[in-house]
Amino acid sequence: MTPGLRLPEALGRGVGRGTLLEGSAETQLCPRHGTLTTQLARLHDAVGLHVHRLVGTPPDLPPRKPHPWTVLTEHEHAAWPIMALSHPPVLPAGNTLHVVRHLATAHLAMEASRCHQWAADSHTRDGYEPLRQSLPPDAQGTWAGVTTTVLTVQAQHAMLHGWGVLSAHVGLQHHWRQHAAHQILQAVTAAPGLLADPAALACTTLWATLSLLHGDLPRLPEAQVQQLARAMRTLPERTVTAPLPSPARLKQHLLHLLPDLTDAEFHGLAGHLYGRVTGDPAAALRHASGQLLTRAPGHTAYWLRRAGQVQVVTIVQPPQAGGLDVRAWHWNL
Repeated sequence: MTPGLRLPEALGRGVGRGTLLEGSAETQLCPRHGTLTTQLARLHDAVGLHVHRLVGTPPDLPPRKPHPWTVLTEHEHAAWPIMALSHPPVLPAGNTLHVVRHLATAHLAMEASRCHQWAADSHTRDGYEPLRQSLPPDAQGTWAGVTTTVLTVQAQHAMLHGWGVLSAHVGLQHHWRQHAAHQILQAVTAAPGLLADPAALACTTLWATLSLLHGDLPRLPEAQVQQLARAMRTLPERTVTAPLPSPARLKQHLLHLLPDLTDAEFHGLAGHLYGRVTGDPAAALRHASGQLLTRAPGHTAYWLRRAGQVQVVTIVQPPQAGGLDVRAWHWNL
């Protein structure tokens, strides 16, 4: 009898329907690697350790113990029809996706007896399901789709305390999470072998999460990923504070760091800073949570305005340099 698939081999397959499986049955059917769901849970834990190391924060919880039950999906093992008949009712494909994600991410699994009722919910209010549904339709129901969703949320959670002054902007701009998910999906489908290297996969997922900052540069070496991941948290130690200069001097200052900054980008910023544009309450909220000034590979900047002060942050890849230079100014209005 086949021992079952390995996760890198199954990425392009649909998850399909599922049936609940006790730990002893899993050991008998999939003695080498476990079910695909168990493999995904193991991958989640291994990648998480490396992501926290890169971000510089300790894990929130101690290592978790294996769950007492799992789910066997219909395309991963030849014995699935027999197991499904002996453990009715079968989970529909959409519900199975919820169960796979739960077992891959939960520190403690729910009671198996609750599983069918819980999985029947739409889960549109959690952080996973809307993200999975933002992926291309042909990927949403695959192992690549559920793996991408799990890894994207994991990296986002690890950065919760690391976004610094950009945290409100990231929280309000949900398309950045979707942008990261699409990049992670592309990476794992192009190179399924990444799933066998948790350290490299952690760098890949974190770099995609940080794409707002680096402007979609190709992934830099691990040390540079770590530096950028920690930059927002350590930025206050290196921030320069000064009175707001004249528009001409401010433009000259920004062009020195961002030579491709356009007149339209600068005038949009200057209009708000020098009182030529008055905004409504919605605009004031946007300006207090962060606005992109310019964004290109290796040349990104954003600004926000709070209580008589404007903050400008630049993330630039200097010529002939491999890393990224992150700087910030607090201009007093």
